[in-house]
Amino acid sequence: MTPADNLSFEAKLESTLRDIGIPPRPIILDHVGTEMHKDEPNFNYLSRIITADVGLSASLIKITNSPFFGFRSRVRSVKEALMVLGLDVASRAIAGIILRRAFPDSPQIERFWDSAAQIARLSGWLAQRVTKNNLQPDEAYTYGLFRDCGIPILIARFPGYYAVLAEANHEAIASFTAIEDKHLPTNHAVVGCLLAQSWWLPEETSLSIRYHHDANVLATPTIPPR
Repeated sequence: MTPADNLSFEAKLESTLRDIGIPPRPIILDHVGTEMHKDEPNFNYLSRIITADVGLSASLIKITNSPFFGFRSRVRSVKEALMVLGLDVASRAIAGIILRRAFPDSPQIERFWDSAAQIARLSGWLAQRVTKNNLQPDEAYTYGLFRDCGIPILIARFPGYYAVLAEANHEAIASFTAIEDKHLPTNHAVVGCLLAQSWWLPEETSLSIRYHHDANVLATPTIPPR
């Protein structure tokens, strides 16, 4: 693919993301990603940026001190949280915090996020007990949190999506995404994958989101490429 083709592809992708209503990648993830690729990341610089957002910094410290990670000592600052977690894990934690804030509050959305948080915790807990596959709990947690992130995007984009959700939840034969595809030009697995890719989550996470309703893929030991 030539540089011109790359630019054309990026432009089409950005247009698609805007049309569907996928929130743009938070600028803080750009900063974290830049520092991750340096030989000596500037933790002071990142901590200053994150600390400027009181809600984000408090949430990051709270997550770091949660029983999920099981650190012996409690962190008291954003810089400590970044150093204890590492930038890779911290970036995914930050993405999860910001994801919830990207959508307007409503009783339905609140229940969705509560469910997503429970799935994420369960995924991380299971990963801690399936050690033979070298599955990292923090990666499983991220997958669980983002697995259905396409749903709030489709709720905001398509006024009739609640009816589609109801039909999909009560369908006994066809897959959830097949019902979505019947009524919409896309489904929440595709949209969730696009968001994960746009927000620079690991490719394994993006592909897992893309195929989590595909029975054929779930029956195989490997995930197909995009």
